Amino acid sequence: MTKKYNIIIIFAFLLILSVGLSSLYKYYKTIEGRNEFILEIKEKTCADKTYIGTEYEELCIQANDTKLIEEENWNFFAIFKGFYNEGDVISLFNLSLIIPLLIFGTSLFYVCSYLKNKVIVNEITRKKYKDCIKKLLINAYKPTFILPLITIIAFLISAILSKSFDYKYIENNLSIEVEQFGSLAKYILIYTFGMFVHSVVFINIGLIISRKYHNYFVSVVLSFLAFVGLECILELLFGSIIMGRIFDNGSGILIFTIINYVNPNYNVGYFVALIVPLSIAILSTILVLLLYKNKEKLIIDCEKNEVEEGK
Repeated sequence: MTKKYNIIIIFAFLLILSVGLSSLYKYYKTIEGRNEFILEIKEKTCADKTYIGTEYEELCIQANDTKLIEEENWNFFAIFKGFYNEGDVISLFNLSLIIPLLIFGTSLFYVCSYLKNKVIVNEITRKKYKDCIKKLLINAYKPTFILPLITIIAFLISAILSKSFDYKYIENNLSIEVEQFGSLAKYILIYTFGMFVHSVVFINIGLIISRKYHNYFVSVVLSFLAFVGLECILELLFGSIIMGRIFDNGSGILIFTIINYVNPNYNVGYFVALIVPLSIAILSTILVLLLYKNKEKLIIDCEKNEVEEGK
């Protein structure tokens, strides 16, 4: 079962990575087409100074500055943003609601198999219950490294293609104030850590649901619904209603969310942006440990699977 589970993890990793690479390629083709258009305009319209005062003036100024074109299109963060490409329909940004479903499906494959097939019931005859739960949780949390690893790959690709680690802020290509981090290493660390924290939240939701519901498809669907429900509660209740009345500027919606992990709003401060998902990750981890602590109740629930199958 472990071998098959590892294959599923690798498949989920490659699937999400392929979406990012596809978005980056489409971004590259878009920029390539735009640059060809600029060069064409440069040859036809910008050869002399007749463009001054016309609708082509700004475009000609840009076309004559090849360094500016290169900096805008191929700076480090322009490429990194291209990896998530908001303009692409099938992109990591636009699939941010679906990716947790894939994480649920990956992690719960092992958890539900371990519980529904009563593997744990057989193993506790040879091992301590604590060791069995430790094995279960270690395997369940393996997919937490999918998103952070993809993030690191995206950063490496950005560095290779831009041929530098220049993190200068260019408004058209980056929606956050990178300068507040002070160093690129700090930004990469915090962004990757944010991906890890959100992954822990996703898997904890799955573990909480699958503690009671051992059927794989039921657990995946309920986990996804719980994720959507939690997001609605955070945004509508805490973000819009409670925090909206306190700050009256909409910042509550930007803070109280667990779905904005691809393009986090660090304008509110990276600590503030991470405080909600980090708090949920810690609290949900404690809840998971409490739910799986009771040996007798878990074994009884596992035994019920055989009764339900016999009906």
